[in-house]
Amino acid sequence: MVINIEWQGPLSKEEATELTDPRDFGIYQFYGRHPVYGANTLLYIGKARDQTLGRRISQQNFDNFVCHTAAVFVGRLAYHEVQPDEWKERIGIAEALLIYAHSPAWNAQNLNDYTHIDNLQILNWGDYGMLLPEVSTARYFYPHNRLPDHLTIYTDN
Repeated sequence: MVINIEWQGPLSKEEATELTDPRDFGIYQFYGRHPVYGANTLLYIGKARDQTLGRRISQQNFDNFVCHTAAVFVGRLAYHEVQPDEWKERIGIAEALLIYAHSPAWNAQNLNDYTHIDNLQILNWGDYGMLLPEVSTARYFYPHNRLPDHLTIYTDN
């Protein structure tokens, strides 16, 4: 399964909370200052699948932890034809793998307990911040970060 995400940003938190149109569902990233990792750090990845991005982002209380959230990036999933239930499921799947692959400082879930889904590939398009342009289960779930056994390295012997 391939999940394409079109990212937009950086936005201020105020700009992000205005995203309340019917197409404003998907995944978001918060960037800001972290006491250990410094400025412009990926702090959090979240999802907005049952409410708009604007509504979900407005519920985040990150201002209690840092004096200023430097940037918000929002991502909308792109498909030709997908049923609403399948679309919501894909938002959850994409969020989980992005958290697992990037380990944002303030996420607690999915850092070590991602549910393995075979052949999942996420392609990040547009302004995706500090995320990797491509993330896949093939890369993150092969044991011990080793080349798969069924592949052979070419040698001229």
